Formats: sequence, C-alpha cells, structure tokens
Amino acid sequence: MILIHTALLCEAMPIIERFKLKLDKNEKFKIYKNEQIWLCVLGVGAKNTANLAEILRINSFKKVINLGICGCSDKSVKIGEIFCINEKIEGFKTANLECVSSPQTAIKAMLCDMESDEFRRICAEYKVPFLIVKIVSDHLNTERISKNFVYNLVKNQIKNIERIL
Repeated sequence: MILIHTALLCEAMPIIERFKLKLDKNEKFKIYKNEQIWLCVLGVGAKNTANLAEILRINSFKKVINLGICGCSDKSVKIGEIFCINEKIEGFKTANLECVSSPQTAIKAMLCDMESDEFRRICAEYKVPFLIVKIVSDHLNTERISKNFVYNLVKNQIKNIERIL
C-alpha cells in the first residue's frame, strides 16, 4: 500500500477524484482510501506534518509520497513544473529544496516548501521509502494562491503522479 501526504485539500483533490478515494470517517486524521492508496491531508508546516508519525506507527506502507506545491527562486522555471527532490525519475526535474516556516521572498535553494524536513525525518525514523514531489506554484510571491489554482496545478500533473504510485 502507498501513502500520499499533502498539506492542503486542494492539493489532494485531483488524486482523490482520479483514484476514487473515500474519506475514512473512522480515522483520527483526514485520510482518503481505496485498496491500494491512502492519502492524508495534515495541514501546512512541520507541526501538522508531525502527525504523519502517528499514521506510520500503526500502519505499514511500501512507500510514502509527500506531494505539494512549492515556491521557486528561478524565474526561468515555469509555474506548474514538477520535481522529485530525492530521486531521479523520468519526467521529473530535480532541484535542491529548502524547508521554511513561512512564505519567503528569498531563499538559498531553488525550491522551498514548509513540510519536507519533518516529512523526511519521520520517514527515516520509521524506515519507510519515500519520495518528495513538488509542483512550482509561484516565484516566491507571498500573495495567497487560490485553491482552484493549486487544484489545477496538481490536476495538470496527474499522469506524472500516476507513474510514481
């Protein structure tokens, strides 16, 4: 079984729809499931991502994927480009990723997000294989991005996402 972790429901919805995942109301967290895929929506930032440990402690997964949007310091990278941070996969670019605690206007790395460090730490602690997959949503603008915009970013990459499941 595979677990996909997102921070936002709008990041999760294209996957929930594509794989006909159903909300499990018996779970403590927002977890959508079918027979092969679980998807958890835990909220933004390290504090919310820390809840992943509770899910991994009582369930077994062959792989866990952190999927979400990210900011990008390189304006030549198109909005909507998909990256796999920790593994080379055909169809995905690679880049360095900086984890930050709030939206930034300048970073040292090419990409930034708010969950990857805690996600990586928890997966290492539970010795589960993982991928960190990011879709560029902005060029370090601190303006709020609409849920519909995020939904479409993920939906436009659904074929690439399917290939890593």
